[in-house]
Amino acid sequence: SHEHMQPYLEMVPKPLRPLYQVPQPIEIRPTEFTKPWDTAQRPPVRTLWVKSCLKLPDDSNVHERILTYISDWGFLETSVMPHPTGMWERSIQMASL
Repeated sequence: SHEHMQPYLEMVPKPLRPLYQVPQPIEIRPTEFTKPWDTAQRPPVRTLWVKSCLKLPDDSNVHERILTYISDWGFLETSVMPHPTGMWERSIQMASL
């Protein structure tokens, strides 16, 4: 979440800093914060707290699309957890659908 990263903004790559400087319309917080450059190995398990910062319309299509976005949000970070690498390791390139 943007609050967790505030003390580390200087370490965040410049293109990504706006994501952590400005509150986003969907707030997603890990229940246990891990720095994206942390290379400690851990089980590939994460839980997230999610909240819309905006009032959502009473439209199931909007809700489905938001849930689709959220369901994909944490996969990459979770996938590196059992490996001795961090999310922002320069020697790897990640992509998500």
